[in-house]
Amino acid sequence: MNKGSITNSINFGKFDNAAYEKLISTIAADKQSAADRYQTMQQAAKLLADKQGVTPLYQSTQANLISTKVGGAKPTLLRDTQYRYVYWK
Repeated sequence: MNKGSITNSINFGKFDNAAYEKLISTIAADKQSAADRYQTMQQAAKLLADKQGVTPLYQSTQANLISTKVGGAKPTLLRDTQYRYVYWK
């Protein structure tokens, strides 16, 4: 069995559940249709919520004010805006 989530470096709570691991392994195998994969992901999310494997206390966010005269600016939470792709409309 894939022990991906219990050995994951961000699993600070050491959540471990065999049924959840099986669902994650099925998702990771990528052998389902898109609709079936989505259903499996929903099952995994519900099981995780029911077992309280994760309790979100904080969610990162940022606000960006971008002029309608500017195009190509696509800020994300993962990295700074790539200004080399920004242009005047």
